Amino acid sequence: MQGPRRAGIRGAGAGRLASAGLSLLCLGMAARIAPAARPGPELAARPPGARLSDAGISALPTGVRRVLADTSWLLAVQYYGNRRLAGLPGFPNLGALIEQALRFDPGLRPAALVGPLLLAEPSPLGAGEPGRADAILADWVRRRPGDYDAALVRSLLHTWHLQDPETGAALLEAASARDDAPPWLLAVAARSLAGVGARATARNLWRVLLERADDGRTRSNARTHLLQLDALDRLDELDSTVRVYERRSGHPPRGWEDLVNAGLLAARPVDPAGVPFVLGRAGVPGIAPESPLAGYPRR
Repeated sequence: MQGPRRAGIRGAGAGRLASAGLSLLCLGMAARIAPAARPGPELAARPPGARLSDAGISALPTGVRRVLADTSWLLAVQYYGNRRLAGLPGFPNLGALIEQALRFDPGLRPAALVGPLLLAEPSPLGAGEPGRADAILADWVRRRPGDYDAALVRSLLHTWHLQDPETGAALLEAASARDDAPPWLLAVAARSLAGVGARATARNLWRVLLERADDGRTRSNARTHLLQLDALDRLDELDSTVRVYERRSGHPPRGWEDLVNAGLLAARPVDPAGVPFVLGRAGVPGIAPESPLAGYPRR
């Protein structure tokens, strides 16, 4: 009994020593690649660890790579915060720091999702590099197609920062087509597609969601959005009718009564929820604010 017991103690001690040694190695390497614990706003152009090749990084133990990844991401966050506090323009090294963190650990989700948001924002809030941010997100989504938060972030990046809402909507549509896609993604994809004028596709997505939904609230929401799409189609028809009136009279209508009196409408038009449409001063029809269908993007 004495022999095995002593051997067990030696094994546990060896494990603790090995763990401590690995931690010291990680800290030592982190110190070598990141000599400053709190980087100032003027960080060197080459990010920590830039001298390490991909092969060299792959040869490192997993624990070491993760420590170095966390260190690089921490440096990126501190670098961003310090420059913001100092009021310095731009973040020229932010992208390199984020990419370095992901070189050490391609699974570091905060760097892959939050990093691109900081990169994409225009100055003074961010680095103003939406293309670089999209490349990071694209690589992440390619390797993890089931990360639907990332798909949403990439869609928003295209919509707002790259001024390409069509691509943003298409990305959501592709993600929502996966078998394991959550219902909320299908709903967001439908709204996005409707917002860029792709109403037919959005209508199909809402119908699919209505069929898949297993609770009353989701079904009610889908029905409302289908009615909103019908309202947008009706507004397009009313726009055309208003333009006909303007060509005939030389001025925009003052109200729906003008179009009724001109024989262009049989009565004041109502939306699919039964609430009358409004007509602005410039003759632009719209959904009334009190309608349950209000608030949908008019594209």
